[in-house]
Amino acid sequence: MNLQTMEYISALARERSFTRAAEALHITQQSLSGHIASVEQELGVQLVVRRVPLELTYAGQAFLRHAEAIRQEVLALRQELCDITGEQRGQLRIGVAFTRSKAIMPDIVTAFQREYPNVELCMLENANEKFHRALLDGEVDLAIANFPSALPEIELEPFYHEDVVLLISRALLRAHGLTPEQCVRAVQAEDYSVFRACPFLLGSRPQDISGFAAQQALRSIGAPVRVPARSDNADTMITLCERGCGVYFCSELLLRALRSGSQLQQMLTVRLPRRQAGEIRFAYRRKLYQWQLIDAFIRIARNTVQTG
Repeated sequence: MNLQTMEYISALARERSFTRAAEALHITQQSLSGHIASVEQELGVQLVVRRVPLELTYAGQAFLRHAEAIRQEVLALRQELCDITGEQRGQLRIGVAFTRSKAIMPDIVTAFQREYPNVELCMLENANEKFHRALLDGEVDLAIANFPSALPEIELEPFYHEDVVLLISRALLRAHGLTPEQCVRAVQAEDYSVFRACPFLLGSRPQDISGFAAQQALRSIGAPVRVPARSDNADTMITLCERGCGVYFCSELLLRALRSGSQLQQMLTVRLPRRQAGEIRFAYRRKLYQWQLIDAFIRIARNTVQTG
């Protein structure tokens, strides 16, 4: 039994399949199965129930619990040794939402690699609400999300305000007899009744920043609106918006990442009031020892991301 065994048991618990766990570990299924059988014989207990889906026995769950604690201690040791030697290497795991990753991570990764070429940035892209658990479970070292102002066992630091814009094609404006000036006044007053007859393009996540802005707009209208399409793929929704299919709310940073200024000439873009912007924060688990590379990443990210 060694650290490799702990990695194997963790993968089995996560994947609940010898085949998928072996693929994730980049080994053969036969090697994984043989290793686990050997460890079970060494310990004198059964660790896994070999059925579909695979399950850990009570002994397997106890093994996993202690193994995860040991793995985290070993990881912390490696990080501290990197700080002591001044030779930063290894893997820094960043949790970030799918759409936010597209908007900010390419520039951050490029800048980070110039300063730390021997460090691999591993991005876990998921929904915002998944990252608190991922931090507590040690799946990520740092997360970037629209976190609340406080989380148990988590340190939070400010990053940037994520502004939201309303997008509407000029063809749709003309079709409904609206002027750009009317739209700007409506958005500034947070009274969206002028858009009552317009279709809206919505995501499936009302809890995210642009989704929350859309829900507020619909409440302001106070009547049912037509929704031709729903999707969390912002690129698809912006394309539909360009084609006059509906009004869409989008992160301004993401819009800049997906479209150039010339591509937006057929669209009216109106920034919502700052109070509707989301507060994006860094989050990391409170520990006795904090890897210096996390502070370095935060510094580089702040210097890289420019908002209006």
